[in-house]
Amino acid sequence: MRPLHIGFLVVGAALAGGLAVKMTQPVAMPAASAPAPVMQAPAPQQQPEAIPQPAKPSPMPVLPPVLAPPPEYAIRKNKPILLPTPAPQQVARVEPVLPKPFPPPTPYNPPLSQPQPQAVAKPAPAPVATQPRHVTVPSGTAIAIRINEPISSDHSAGGDRFSASLADPLVVDGLVIAERGAPVSGLVVNAERAGQFNDTSSVVLGLGTITTADGQHITLATDRWSKRGAAEARDKPVTVSSETIIRFRLTAPVTITERR
Repeated sequence: MRPLHIGFLVVGAALAGGLAVKMTQPVAMPAASAPAPVMQAPAPQQQPEAIPQPAKPSPMPVLPPVLAPPPEYAIRKNKPILLPTPAPQQVARVEPVLPKPFPPPTPYNPPLSQPQPQAVAKPAPAPVATQPRHVTVPSGTAIAIRINEPISSDHSAGGDRFSASLADPLVVDGLVIAERGAPVSGLVVNAERAGQFNDTSSVVLGLGTITTADGQHITLATDRWSKRGAAEARDKPVTVSSETIIRFRLTAPVTITERR
């Protein structure tokens, strides 16, 4: 047992002895007080009677407290208190359960006698047939051309052909029939020099064919264009130089079918 515990036991024993002594002492009883005298008229010859006083109790002898000797405990010096060591418990070892591996897949080998499916080619969709458009160039439509070669009354004759090109595009109902610069074929209707029967020289031209935007050659019926020389210059031929712009007008409508 430690010294601190021994000190607590000694202090407890002292307190117990003091309490025992206190219990053995007699309790002092208070003295009875005399009753108050009644005020009466005193008699001239009577004396008051003496009241007997109660006897005081004799005090009891005080005995010294008897203290029991403190118990003796075996004290271990410089030796720790060893507690009982619990016996080790044996824990059963649980082996982990591993999943079984899946077997490898077996490759599928088709039988040799089984025919393999063949891809069937889908037929191409048939083109949708569209109706060609028909455009009519009305009569009176103006057509301007540009001469590509010079024409002269001295060197040209009736029936000759000359080349030209469209000066402006030919458009009808929003559809371009012939683009600007499209080839044009012209015709020399008449070419005369001044002489015995003619006072002046002259050249008469007409429009022959025109090439459309889709490559068609369309024959046109147009009015005639003519040029005559001056009377005072009868000896000079009439000449139509290259790059000259001439305007013709259709005398009959022409219908053009779009080429597919």
